[in-house]
Amino acid sequence: MEAWHFFLTAITMPQNLQKHLSLFYCELLENFSVVKKNKPQDANSKFILWNNQNITIDGNPVFWKSWFDSSILFVHDILNAEGNFLSLEEFQSKFKTKIDFLQYFQLLTAIPTDLKKLARESPHPDVRLDSTASPIF
Repeated sequence: MEAWHFFLTAITMPQNLQKHLSLFYCELLENFSVVKKNKPQDANSKFILWNNQNITIDGNPVFWKSWFDSSILFVHDILNAEGNFLSLEEFQSKFKTKIDFLQYFQLLTAIPTDLKKLARESPHPDVRLDSTASPIF
């Protein structure tokens, strides 16, 4: 999966985000929303952590840029080989980063049990987010 495909698959526009963006960006996101609506659904899109309407904190989809930049993209990325969530120590070791334990556990509790179960039973999505990905246009 290329970066542009990931973006089209993941993007949502929460209503409360509109009031913080310029008209240009609102229209840009609306147009991406139309493209997304007309694009066939990717079977792995339900596992995307970011901007996923099923993974919310205080009713809002989540996007943490530092995690995204560390290639933490899917529910699978925070599961261990047994299909359980990584412990905080395992997470920090795997991604070579220090994170706030409250933030980590906040995300874990935001992931619905049925989505975790589906992720446990399915292979990790094949994705690459790199600068050599082909452009959308």
